[in-house]
Amino acid sequence: QERIKRSKILDGGMIINGGPGTGKTTSLIQRITFLTSPTIKEYYEGLTREEEDILFDQKKGWIFFSPSELLREYLRDAMAGEGLYAERERVRVWEGHRTFLMKEFGYIRTGRERPFTAADSTSILFNSDSKLTLNLIKDLNQFFNLQQESKLKRLAELDLRLFSWAGLEKAIQNELRSFTENNRTTEEYMRFYDSLQKRYTDQAKSIFQNLNENLDLEASIICVKVEQDVDLNNWFENLVFKLWSDSLRVRDADEESDEDTEEDEISYIEQTSFDYEFELDRRLKIWLRKISLNKFDSNTKLSQREREVKDKLSSIFDSKRLDRIGKGAFFKKYFRKIILGVEKNVLEEIPSTYKKFRKDILLSSKYVVKSSIDYLSGLIKNKNNRIHRDEMDLVLLQTFQMIHQLYKNNPRIYRESNSKILSAFHFCSKTIIAIDEATDFSLLQLACMSYLSHPRFCCVTLSGDVMQTMTSVGIQTWEDYLALFPNTSFETMNLSYRQTPRLLELAKTIYQKTTGQPASFYSAMQDDEKDPHPLLLCSNNKMEKIEWLTDRIIEIYKIYDGKIPSIAIFFKDDNESESYHKALKNNEKLKEYDINVTACRNGEFLGEAESVRLFAIQNIKGLEFQAIFFIDIDTLDQSDTTLLERYVYVGLSRANFFLGITINKNLPDKISYLEPYFKNGGWQG
Repeated sequence: QERIKRSKILDGGMIINGGPGTGKTTSLIQRITFLTSPTIKEYYEGLTREEEDILFDQKKGWIFFSPSELLREYLRDAMAGEGLYAERERVRVWEGHRTFLMKEFGYIRTGRERPFTAADSTSILFNSDSKLTLNLIKDLNQFFNLQQESKLKRLAELDLRLFSWAGLEKAIQNELRSFTENNRTTEEYMRFYDSLQKRYTDQAKSIFQNLNENLDLEASIICVKVEQDVDLNNWFENLVFKLWSDSLRVRDADEESDEDTEEDEISYIEQTSFDYEFELDRRLKIWLRKISLNKFDSNTKLSQREREVKDKLSSIFDSKRLDRIGKGAFFKKYFRKIILGVEKNVLEEIPSTYKKFRKDILLSSKYVVKSSIDYLSGLIKNKNNRIHRDEMDLVLLQTFQMIHQLYKNNPRIYRESNSKILSAFHFCSKTIIAIDEATDFSLLQLACMSYLSHPRFCCVTLSGDVMQTMTSVGIQTWEDYLALFPNTSFETMNLSYRQTPRLLELAKTIYQKTTGQPASFYSAMQDDEKDPHPLLLCSNNKMEKIEWLTDRIIEIYKIYDGKIPSIAIFFKDDNESESYHKALKNNEKLKEYDINVTACRNGEFLGEAESVRLFAIQNIKGLEFQAIFFIDIDTLDQSDTTLLERYVYVGLSRANFFLGITINKNLPDKISYLEPYFKNGGWQG
């Protein structure tokens, strides 16, 4: 533990692997404490004052991820014991933190500007095979670069021959043509946009200033002339009032087009009462820009209303000024964005590019599980803005990866930018990332959590046991993670402090049968003939099982001299737990000994150690009890026999000393080899 705590200091990731009870989570917590302690300077030289401030601020320096609410609450006490200020904001469950991140980055937000809304689904969308996941990440990044290339080529191919004034545009076009001759990486696009911003920003400011001045002047002149014509003034007043009234209505965000439209930069403060002069001036600037642009740009189409406005004002327009407005508007429409830098052209295009990717590539790919293809198709057809939770992982991952690339290529932009996305990353990223029970997470989820690390250090520590994977999406081997993060060290812990040799031997047997490899972990305790045997009750009579449970609980109570140690009973699900809870809670024998029984439902309630606690099996990862009972192990879903063995492995590895199991008829075939390890009856006779 001491060696692991002091290894790989602020230089990439570390995996802490080990069997049940070997101290993986304790080492993970101690490692956070060590890495955030001022004594770290003795082991890591050259920290700047800024880096020290980030590293030693416990409120910002680290975050700890847990796969469940129940384990999160269990671990907060353990962290407090190690001197960590374990507030809820830093000990997080990924399911909830993912939604928090999507909102912080502006990917899910209220109002009509949000790019996504969350789809209500608990189904699995992506195939969990690690090779497919790696290819999915690669394909999305390649698609993003192709979209960038396509965008720049469209600008490079714009026909400017009719515009004698297009000097700056032509200069930019020459650079675009040269740059897009070869396939480019995301890093190269970042450097290119940064270069364009540095070279052309000042010249562009002059164009925008002239555009605004001409718009102001032409709009003010037209306003005066409109007011002098009673009929014309009445016509515009009715139109402007209607438009103002319509703008007060809250538009459904789902009705927005997915098309990337130019944002309206006409200065505007929403008015709560109608001000005709103000609204007329504002609307005229919008119309003038569109009408003047239509004169030069065949891609700019006028609506019926805009054509009517043009007809009404045709005798008032100053044609020379309109041409100058058209020049500025043309530059603004086509060339303004690409000189706004990396944030605007790369980071802010992630949502719109992903929408195209899911429509053009994802739907027809092998990355989506067959049972979810129709579901994804429905999301796309329904305005293409509802996003599945698995897709959120992918979008967030791409965002974090690009921010890490930006830091590597241009740390100045990373530090100084006030863009929403980078500001959100500054707020949400942590110097130290810790992931407990990491094998329960998908590779996409692990990658997201890992890339939340500060790019200066990339300090990520994961702990887990591949045999304890209890989800169908969890990684099956650490090599999956190492393929994505090769700069990760691997440490194995072998000495188990939790279980007696007899219980640990049972776990080792399952491990070898499942993996085909001998288990490397062993018990820190000495062999002892008094080491209690695991017990097995075979009965399809519920009352008989409740009676047996009652007798075993009282037996443990007496062994511990009239005290209740930590006892847990595991069930297939909360429904099964509920029926037993009622029976045990009203049991007269247990009442006689004042033994309380608590149902810990939905994986959100840990319960008190002084009571017998009931849990659904999927919620018990990382917990530890002196005694556990596993009810009706043969009713677990056997469609995935490997997962069945893992359930048993995880369940029995929660016990320190006492293990009892009930079955209705027989042990499932897949684990029938375990029967010789059990005996019938009780522990004392």
